[in-house]
Amino acid sequence: MHCAPHIAAAMFARLAGLLQQPCFHGPLPALSSRESEILALVEQGRSNKEIARQLAISVATVKNHMHNILQKLQVGRRGQAAARVRRSRAA
Repeated sequence: MHCAPHIAAAMFARLAGLLQQPCFHGPLPALSSRESEILALVEQGRSNKEIARQLAISVATVKNHMHNILQKLQVGRRGQAAARVRRSRAA
């Protein structure tokens, strides 16, 4: 398949932007005690269902907390949230 050089350049630039990990500096935003508890379980590799069982809350509640955590940490995935916490501890 052939495409114009400016199209290929735009595609590669977009791909490079998507692959870059955001660089966060400074302290983590404040999480509630429940959000911190859930994030610690995420770091251990627990699923939403496992977290819900352990904390005796519904899966929907875990999902709501995860949504808030992802927003506060400005990441899109739970693995990125766990990685951000690990990086902040190492710094």
